[in-house]
Amino acid sequence: MDNYAYPLIATKIRAPRRGPSLLRRERLLDQIHAGIDKKLILVSAGAGYGKTSLLVDFCHDTDLPVCWYTLDANDANPLTFVEYLVASIHERFPGFGDAVLGYLANRQGPAEDVEPLVRLLIHEIEEHTDRYFAIILDDYHEVIDS
Repeated sequence: MDNYAYPLIATKIRAPRRGPSLLRRERLLDQIHAGIDKKLILVSAGAGYGKTSLLVDFCHDTDLPVCWYTLDANDANPLTFVEYLVASIHERFPGFGDAVLGYLANRQGPAEDVEPLVRLLIHEIEEHTDRYFAIILDDYHEVIDS
């Protein structure tokens, strides 16, 4: 059987549009801006509390390049996750990801062996991104167990 490369779902790696009726939460936006130099900012609340809306607002409010990735249950597969993560970063930094994608196409061994991917991702970030950027993993709860 031939190895068929399925196309990526483009809407998963693009920030949603900002709706005209979006409630702007200045205090929460200010907290994200104030903490953006941290390694991780976790936005946590129950369903329907506007987490995604807040992050969409941040995307359209910041001068930083923002790499967006909306997760679903299929992204629990490490190889799928890495492929979409690379595509998300590639949206903002077009030279990014060739080494990682080459590794994915020619990989040997189990999908759970992620150390080579982590090394390649770090190397690609160092080599092909020229500025500080943010990665938003929306709906992270979809893959929390993997």
